[in-house]
Amino acid sequence: MTRLYWYLRGYVQFVFTGGFAEDFINALGELGITLPGLQRQGSDLRGVCSVGTYMQLHKAARQAGGRVRITARRGLPFFLRRLRGRWGLPMGAVAFALVLCVLSGFIWDVQVVGNNRVGTGTLETYLAQNGVAVGKPWQGTARSLLNYRLLRDFPDLAWAHINKVGATARLEVAERVDTPKTKSDREQSQWGAARRELRCTVRRLQVHRVQTGRQVCRGVYFYGLTLVPMDKDAPPMTEVTEQRRLLRLNGRALPMGSVTRTCTAYRRVEQRLTVQAATALAKAALEEKRAQELPGATIINAYVTVEVTPDTVTAVGAYTVQVQSLQTDRDRA
Repeated sequence: MTRLYWYLRGYVQFVFTGGFAEDFINALGELGITLPGLQRQGSDLRGVCSVGTYMQLHKAARQAGGRVRITARRGLPFFLRRLRGRWGLPMGAVAFALVLCVLSGFIWDVQVVGNNRVGTGTLETYLAQNGVAVGKPWQGTARSLLNYRLLRDFPDLAWAHINKVGATARLEVAERVDTPKTKSDREQSQWGAARRELRCTVRRLQVHRVQTGRQVCRGVYFYGLTLVPMDKDAPPMTEVTEQRRLLRLNGRALPMGSVTRTCTAYRRVEQRLTVQAATALAKAALEEKRAQELPGATIINAYVTVEVTPDTVTAVGAYTVQVQSLQTDRDRA
């Protein structure tokens, strides 16, 4: 605010030279002049003051044996003084203000806000036919009357108002909301709700069979008789697979070939699941069971609980399912 005040009032920057700076400051005090912000540069003093105060500085400068001179002029009065002989700029500013005032009385943009079912182009065409278009004056527009016409000619509109926002005509509308259709007593009586409960239990002690290695034995048989003896004794937790390949001659199988027997050994591994891991498995199994037993069902409400024992974790799901009920006595009649 201080800078704006000094700019509007106008001020000068001066320098005191050729005398004693202390005597100049004392002379200012005797004259009752206060100049804040004086700066000393060598034997000179520089400062800022108004035009009226500067006229009084010469007396103090003569008493101190020096003189003052202006180094710069700042502010609006000095700026306007330089334009006294240039009439084109102020006349152009006045003409610009007049043109701006005249043009602000016309519509330069049309906006439609809030419409969904009624098209924007339809509303803009309707407004243009009633005098609300780009280039039309605001004075010739009966906005209040046009608001009621919009409601009369467009049944889908529940509210309409044309606002003046600068040079923009903004049409704000609100469309009607259709009343939801209610179901008849017959339709409502054909549907009901039923409660279904599903349970899935997971044992915390999990037993796995881990493969330890393979042993391959090969033999040759001829006419169904094995010439090389083969190991038929399988240790516990062992799987034996046998593959026979016959020789072929001209596309016909011969009673001669090879036998490949593979023995795969496994070992028993026990793992005890944590409560969190067993709960996750139980909930996943419950979700799969729900998808199998209630395919495509409309579930109104679902509530899943977990029962934990030292050996098992059970996930119990209580579902409220929408089902088709029987007709009422009135419907049968």
